[in-house]
Amino acid sequence: MTYYDRHMAYGPKDVTARHWLVIGPWNHSGTRRPKNELGGLSFGPDSVMSMEALHKAWYDHVLKGGPAPAFLKDRVACFIMGRNSWIYASDLKQIEGAPLKLALDVSGAVPGDVTQGGRFLAQAPAAPATVTLTTDPKFLPSREELSADYPQNLKDQRDAYADQGSRVVLHSAPFLAETVLSGRARLQLQIAVDQPDADLWFDMQEVLPDGSAVALTGSSIRLRYRKGGVEGIPMVPGKAERIEVPPMDFFARSIAKGSRLRLIVDAGPRFGWQRNSHTGGDLASEPASAGRTTKITVMTGPGSGSLLEIPRPDDALLERKDDSPKAAK
Repeated sequence: MTYYDRHMAYGPKDVTARHWLVIGPWNHSGTRRPKNELGGLSFGPDSVMSMEALHKAWYDHVLKGGPAPAFLKDRVACFIMGRNSWIYASDLKQIEGAPLKLALDVSGAVPGDVTQGGRFLAQAPAAPATVTLTTDPKFLPSREELSADYPQNLKDQRDAYADQGSRVVLHSAPFLAETVLSGRARLQLQIAVDQPDADLWFDMQEVLPDGSAVALTGSSIRLRYRKGGVEGIPMVPGKAERIEVPPMDFFARSIAKGSRLRLIVDAGPRFGWQRNSHTGGDLASEPASAGRTTKITVMTGPGSGSLLEIPRPDDALLERKDDSPKAAK
């Protein structure tokens, strides 16, 4: 999506005008052999198509002057999970439209307790609040936990219910009506750290009325790179700073009436990824013994700027009937 954004922003207009984008509910291999199930979720028959047929129709169009593939009703096709249908737009900005804005409030939140978490509000909370996460780079889970296989990983709630002081969970109020969200969510947080560096991980889920959950998106940040680029800038220990988390992965889903949004903020460590010693030193050469237990304080309230923004598609796209012919099945 980053490359697509750059291409559309900087490419010659006569070239970008002929660029089409298809966003489906698939994993990496699914872009060649789409399946209607992934990680315990089912997306219905319209999520499956013959990519070979779509490619052939596209090449016939570009190289032989044939008609555009019937599936490509407009320049951007996006599958909406939950509704399990496609919407179409002439520009990705119509898919990632006016955002839903939710202020964070961590008053009363207890790290590691999903039943005593923070909440999302339509407006910034009136009173300031903080919650402090503690992360130890030497922490190791059990071998059984690391070796466990979870085929329904997109419905898994282990992280939300893990009793670990490195995590805090926030929930929204139940949605009063079906709400379609689509795009890359953006999160701002005001934090203070007692060491020069740390990592933060973010996972968003839809919690359905029956208590089950569906993974939506996520992001992460290494705080020394909070300004972007490749040059690390250490945090000033104890100094509050508002950070912008890198945009979360693109997702498009119809949030059901009665569902809530859940955000897990986790200071790690996260396995399968490089450990952060929190010293601000060279992570490739520092021994594990150099790692420091670190406290990260998340701040909410007036003036904190702690805010989650989730794009929504333009209403006109949702009202348009999906009557385009499907690619060969």
